Amino acid sequence: TGNMTVGRDKTLEQVAKAIQKVNAEGGRPFVLDIYTQTPQTRRMCKKLNLPGASCLHAAIPQSQVFALQKEADILLFVESFAPAGRDARLSFSTKITDYLGSGSAIWAIGPSDLAPIAYLKENDCALVSQSHEAILSDLRKWKSNLCLMPLIAQSAIQCARIHHSEQLIKERFEQVLGCSIKD
Repeated sequence: TGNMTVGRDKTLEQVAKAIQKVNAEGGRPFVLDIYTQTPQTRRMCKKLNLPGASCLHAAIPQSQVFALQKEADILLFVESFAPAGRDARLSFSTKITDYLGSGSAIWAIGPSDLAPIAYLKENDCALVSQSHEAILSDLRKWKSNLCLMPLIAQSAIQCARIHHSEQLIKERFEQVLGCSIKD
């Protein structure tokens, strides 16, 4: 889920092609479902609607997003490898906290110098692919070792509890403001 600007669509295209290759090798197939509010071009539809591998969907309401995230085996967090995609390299997406608390495993793809990718790797709460070349090999890692999914999901939930609990965020906010907040 999310927007596909600044080259994220190209990263998703690589993932879809990797899924196509891995699914052709047999075993339980992967399917990538992509939901976005980004206007879909013909090129995007052609590259991201790969039969048996990936499907590009229109936007859905936030309530459905959370339900889908809880049902997913793996949530995909992608960033662009293109230089234009590094404009917000220090930003921290709210999607990350949603993903951490979802109960699903996380697969993050993007350059290691982007804050969200570095955060997920440092906290060992996602499988992280930091190069174009790693996408296919990491997908094969998922496929050959499906027991990674619950382990990574559990690590993500633990990270959410330790670093993103409502109480902790409230305390930090109060420290910054220098006053107490009443519920």
